[in-house]
Amino acid sequence: MGKGYAIVTGGSRGIGAGLCETLAEEGYDVLVNYSRSKERAEEVAKGISSKYGVMSAIFKADVESYS
Repeated sequence: MGKGYAIVTGGSRGIGAGLCETLAEEGYDVLVNYSRSKERAEEVAKGISSKYGVMSAIFKADVESYS
């Protein structure tokens, strides 16, 4: 059983993608949030699942504004 679950906003690129990698390496299952690039989010999710054996999923949501 994993350590728990993590939701990473902006997880499809840059610092967010790096955080997804770090959390997966530590044993967390990761929800990769994206707002624009579904393809990048899928790459991150598939990559961390295959490399670290954790569960991952993607979710589209614009968290920049809550209106």
